[in-house]
Amino acid sequence: MVKISDFIIGMVLISIIVTILGFFMADLSSSTGVSYDNTSLSKFNKLDNITQFAKNLRDESGDIKEKTGVLDVIGSMFSSGYTVFKTTTTSFDLFNDMTDEAISNTNLGRSADVLRTGLTTIILILIFIGIILAAILKWKV
Repeated sequence: MVKISDFIIGMVLISIIVTILGFFMADLSSSTGVSYDNTSLSKFNKLDNITQFAKNLRDESGDIKEKTGVLDVIGSMFSSGYTVFKTTTTSFDLFNDMTDEAISNTNLGRSADVLRTGLTTIILILIFIGIILAAILKWKV
C-alpha cells in the first residue's frame, strides 16, 4: 500500500523534472533563435489522422460477418494480420512525420539525422527491454 507521503514526494519529483525540462526547452529555443506559436505547433496535431484511421477500422470491422468455413477462417486470419500490419506502420509513420516536423523547425543541420536515429534506437531498445523483462518476470502487459 502506497502511503500518501510517497505520493506527494513522487509528485514533487515529477514537477521538478518537468520544470527542468521546461527551462531546458526555453533555453534551447532562445539559443537557436526559434520561437513557437500556435501555427507552428499545429503541424504536430496528428490526432485528426489517428481519429480518421480509427473510424475507418471501426467501419470496416462493423461490416464483418461471422463465417464458419475453413477457408473463411484462414482468410480472416490474413485479413486481420494485414490490418494489424497497417496499424503498426501507421504508428511508425506518425512518429516519422512528427520527427520530420520537429527537425524542420530547428536549426540542427546534419546532426538532425543522428538525433532521429538515436531517438528511434533508444525507443526500440526500451520496448525490447520492456518485452524481455515482462517475459522474464512474467508481468502482465
